[in-house]
Amino acid sequence: MEIASKVLEHNPDVRFIVAGTGDMQSKILEKVAAKKIGNRFHIAGFLGLDKVRYLLSIADAYCMPSVSEPFGLSAVEAVQFGIPAVISKQSGVAEVLSGSLKFDFWDTHRAAEYLLQVLSNKTLKQQVVEDANENLKNISWETAAKRVIDGYKKYGQVK
Repeated sequence: MEIASKVLEHNPDVRFIVAGTGDMQSKILEKVAAKKIGNRFHIAGFLGLDKVRYLLSIADAYCMPSVSEPFGLSAVEAVQFGIPAVISKQSGVAEVLSGSLKFDFWDTHRAAEYLLQVLSNKTLKQQVVEDANENLKNISWETAAKRVIDGYKKYGQVK
Protein backbone atom coordinates (compact mmCIF):
# COMPACT_ATOMS: atom_id res chain seq x y z
CA MET A 1 0.00 0.00 0.00
CA GLU A 2 2.86 2.35 0.76
CA ILE A 3 4.39 1.79 -2.67
CA ALA A 4 1.03 2.10 -4.41
CA SER A 5 0.24 5.31 -2.55
CA LYS A 6 3.57 6.86 -3.59
CA VAL A 7 3.14 5.81 -7.22
CA LEU A 8 -0.39 7.21 -7.32
CA GLU A 9 0.83 10.60 -6.05
CA HIS A 10 2.74 10.94 -9.33
CA ASN A 11 0.59 8.87 -11.67
CA PRO A 12 -3.07 8.61 -10.62
CA ASP A 13 -3.93 6.39 -13.61
CA VAL A 14 -2.06 3.32 -12.32
CA ARG A 15 -4.03 0.33 -11.05
CA PHE A 16 -2.63 -2.18 -8.60
CA ILE A 17 -3.81 -5.77 -8.43
CA VAL A 18 -2.77 -8.02 -5.58
CA ALA A 19 -3.27 -11.71 -6.26
CA GLY A 20 -3.38 -14.32 -3.54
CA THR A 21 -4.71 -14.61 -0.04
CA GLY A 22 -3.24 -14.51 3.42
CA ASP A 23 -3.62 -13.43 6.99
CA MET A 24 -2.76 -9.81 6.16
CA GLN A 25 -5.68 -9.33 3.77
CA SER A 26 -7.95 -7.47 6.21
CA LYS A 27 -5.09 -5.20 7.32
CA ILE A 28 -4.30 -4.45 3.69
CA LEU A 29 -7.93 -3.50 3.05
CA GLU A 30 -7.93 -1.22 6.09
CA LYS A 31 -4.75 0.55 4.95
CA VAL A 32 -6.05 0.90 1.40
CA ALA A 33 -9.22 2.50 2.76
CA ALA A 34 -7.25 4.78 5.10
CA LYS A 35 -5.06 5.97 2.23
CA LYS A 36 -8.15 6.43 0.05
CA ILE A 37 -6.70 4.47 -2.85
CA GLY A 38 -9.35 1.74 -2.99
CA ASN A 39 -10.45 2.79 -6.48
CA ARG A 40 -6.92 2.02 -7.79
CA PHE A 41 -5.98 -0.93 -5.57
CA HIS A 42 -7.67 -4.27 -6.11
CA ILE A 43 -7.28 -7.46 -4.08
CA ALA A 44 -8.13 -10.33 -6.38
CA GLY A 45 -7.67 -13.18 -3.91
CA PHE A 46 -6.71 -16.62 -5.16
CA LEU A 47 -6.60 -16.80 -8.95
CA GLY A 48 -6.60 -19.81 -11.24
CA LEU A 49 -3.98 -20.17 -13.94
CA ASP A 50 -6.19 -18.69 -16.68
CA LYS A 51 -6.84 -15.52 -14.64
CA VAL A 52 -3.16 -15.20 -13.73
CA ARG A 53 -2.17 -15.47 -17.38
CA TYR A 54 -4.79 -12.91 -18.34
CA LEU A 55 -3.56 -10.42 -15.74
CA LEU A 56 0.04 -10.96 -16.80
CA SER A 57 -0.94 -10.40 -20.44
CA ILE A 58 -2.28 -6.91 -19.63
CA ALA A 59 0.18 -5.84 -16.92
CA ASP A 60 2.65 -3.02 -17.51
CA ALA A 61 4.87 -3.81 -14.51
CA TYR A 62 5.24 -6.39 -11.76
CA CYS A 63 6.20 -5.61 -8.18
CA MET A 64 7.13 -8.10 -5.47
CA PRO A 65 7.87 -6.24 -2.23
CA SER A 66 8.22 -9.44 -0.18
CA VAL A 67 10.43 -9.37 2.89
CA SER A 68 11.06 -13.12 2.89
CA GLU A 69 9.91 -14.83 -0.29
CA PRO A 70 11.91 -18.08 -0.53
CA PHE A 71 11.97 -17.85 -4.31
CA GLY A 72 9.16 -15.94 -6.00
CA LEU A 73 8.09 -17.95 -9.01
CA SER A 74 5.51 -15.29 -9.89
CA ALA A 75 8.36 -12.88 -10.72
CA VAL A 76 9.75 -15.40 -13.20
CA GLU A 77 6.29 -15.79 -14.71
CA ALA A 78 6.02 -12.02 -15.09
CA VAL A 79 9.36 -11.87 -16.89
CA GLN A 80 8.22 -14.66 -19.21
CA PHE A 81 5.30 -12.41 -20.17
CA GLY A 82 7.65 -9.52 -21.01
CA ILE A 83 6.83 -7.53 -17.90
CA PRO A 84 9.56 -5.56 -16.13
CA ALA A 85 9.98 -6.90 -12.59
CA VAL A 86 10.59 -4.64 -9.60
CA ILE A 87 11.50 -6.94 -6.72
CA SER A 88 12.88 -6.76 -3.20
CA LYS A 89 16.52 -7.68 -2.70
CA GLN A 90 15.38 -9.91 0.15
CA SER A 91 13.46 -12.27 -2.16
CA GLY A 92 15.13 -15.47 -3.28
CA VAL A 93 14.39 -14.71 -6.93
CA ALA A 94 16.62 -11.61 -6.70
CA GLU A 95 19.58 -13.99 -6.89
CA VAL A 96 18.61 -15.25 -10.35
CA LEU A 97 16.88 -12.19 -11.85
CA SER A 98 19.82 -9.83 -11.68
CA GLY A 99 18.36 -7.92 -14.64
CA SER A 100 15.33 -6.83 -12.63
CA LEU A 101 15.16 -3.62 -10.64
CA LYS A 102 15.80 -4.41 -6.99
CA PHE A 103 15.11 -2.46 -3.82
CA ASP A 104 15.41 -3.09 -0.08
CA PHE A 105 12.09 -4.28 1.33
CA TRP A 106 11.68 -1.26 3.60
CA ASP A 107 12.61 1.29 0.88
CA THR A 108 9.12 1.96 -0.45
CA HIS A 109 10.31 5.24 -1.97
CA ARG A 110 12.83 3.40 -4.19
CA ALA A 111 10.26 0.77 -5.18
CA ALA A 112 7.77 3.46 -6.20
CA GLU A 113 10.49 5.30 -8.08
CA TYR A 114 11.41 2.16 -10.04
CA LEU A 115 7.77 1.47 -10.89
CA LEU A 116 7.25 5.02 -12.10
CA GLN A 117 10.40 4.77 -14.22
CA VAL A 118 9.45 1.53 -15.98
CA LEU A 119 5.93 2.85 -16.56
CA SER A 120 7.15 6.06 -18.17
CA ASN A 121 10.45 5.12 -19.83
CA LYS A 122 9.99 2.63 -22.68
CA THR A 123 13.75 2.25 -23.17
CA LEU A 124 14.30 1.33 -19.52
CA LYS A 125 11.30 -0.99 -19.55
CA GLN A 126 12.65 -2.84 -22.60
CA GLN A 127 16.16 -3.07 -21.10
CA VAL A 128 14.86 -4.50 -17.82
CA VAL A 129 12.77 -7.07 -19.69
CA GLU A 130 15.68 -8.05 -21.97
CA ASP A 131 18.14 -8.36 -19.07
CA ALA A 132 15.75 -10.48 -17.02
CA ASN A 133 15.00 -12.71 -20.02
CA GLU A 134 18.73 -13.24 -20.41
CA ASN A 135 18.81 -14.37 -16.77
CA LEU A 136 16.03 -16.87 -17.48
CA LYS A 137 18.20 -18.62 -20.04
CA ASN A 138 20.36 -19.83 -17.15
CA ILE A 139 17.61 -21.30 -14.97
CA SER A 140 15.32 -24.28 -15.39
CA TRP A 141 13.97 -27.12 -13.31
CA GLU A 142 16.39 -29.45 -15.10
CA THR A 143 19.38 -27.24 -14.25
CA ALA A 144 18.32 -26.98 -10.61
CA ALA A 145 17.83 -30.75 -10.35
CA LYS A 146 21.23 -31.39 -11.93
CA ARG A 147 22.91 -29.08 -9.42
CA VAL A 148 21.25 -30.90 -6.51
CA ILE A 149 22.27 -34.31 -7.88
CA ASP A 150 25.82 -33.08 -8.55
CA GLY A 151 25.99 -31.87 -4.95
CA TYR A 152 24.94 -35.28 -3.67
CA LYS A 153 27.46 -36.97 -5.97
CA LYS A 154 30.21 -34.69 -4.75
CA TYR A 155 29.69 -35.79 -1.17
CA GLY A 156 29.19 -39.49 -1.99
CA GLN A 157 25.45 -39.57 -1.33
CA VAL A 158 24.53 -40.66 -4.88
CA LYS A 159 26.51 -42.62 -7.43
